[in-house]
Amino acid sequence: MEKTPTWRTTLANIVRDTRQRQKIATQLNIHPVTLTRWATGKSNPRPAKLHSLLSILPQDHEQTHNSPAQDYAFHTLQTNITTPGSEIHPEFYRQVLNTYTTLPSTLREWSLNILIMQQILSHLDPRELGMHVFLAYCNPPSPGKNIRSLRKIVGRGTPPWSYTDEHSIQFFGAEALVGRAILRGHPLVITSHEDLDWSTLDQSQSPAKSICVFPLLRANQIAGSLCIMSTQPHFFSQLHLDLLQQYTNLLVITCEDKTFFPYEEITLSVMPPLEQQIPVLQSFQQRVML
Repeated sequence: MEKTPTWRTTLANIVRDTRQRQKIATQLNIHPVTLTRWATGKSNPRPAKLHSLLSILPQDHEQTHNSPAQDYAFHTLQTNITTPGSEIHPEFYRQVLNTYTTLPSTLREWSLNILIMQQILSHLDPRELGMHVFLAYCNPPSPGKNIRSLRKIVGRGTPPWSYTDEHSIQFFGAEALVGRAILRGHPLVITSHEDLDWSTLDQSQSPAKSICVFPLLRANQIAGSLCIMSTQPHFFSQLHLDLLQQYTNLLVITCEDKTFFPYEEITLSVMPPLEQQIPVLQSFQQRVML
């Protein structure tokens, strides 16, 4: 019996034609080289891109449309098991445990943070309607001092946000939602732009319409906050919030002990707006090297 071709095999056959490769790349708004990398397995498309790709493939390759779930890593293709509001699939727990036990300690926390945030995006925003997820950790204080700020360490997003923002440093304090969630010790939910009137957080240029923040709590210790922003107003239902609490628990479990600080050592100050931080942060490395 002839083996049914996988979507990678189908794609590899199609992109051998330079014109076809460019045509598909234009339709997907990606670089043509990316298609070659997908076809050879050197990289994986995000779920929304994969579904768009499958809809573009010629009709005579329809038999390949059912093969991605078998040929594709679980965490990069989310189907019915990631309907917003459902439980985290057991396979993802296995993936987290495997990552935790196999990676060296120097890479473990960073890799798990990214893995979990990517899963949140795939789970809650599979159609890429617009979501941004980031972590803000407590900024370690000088010896004998209290924690005065949080620092954004890593984030992931779907348009209109950038997919990655590892180099986007920002500090937060008591004025920010990520800071207020820590000071209050419980999640905060903003359902619409109008609800931001009471906050000094500058959202005038942000596409976010709904925001929720979960503090990373372990007993009486705090590591930071997880922030999720959506372009859709009134997006976060109770089912979403319950699901995000599960992801927050995963982040707490995978955080290193040194990331946590006693609650009584946290006395957040008010940080300057981002536009005032940027000039200082952009010249920081240069000033350090002088």
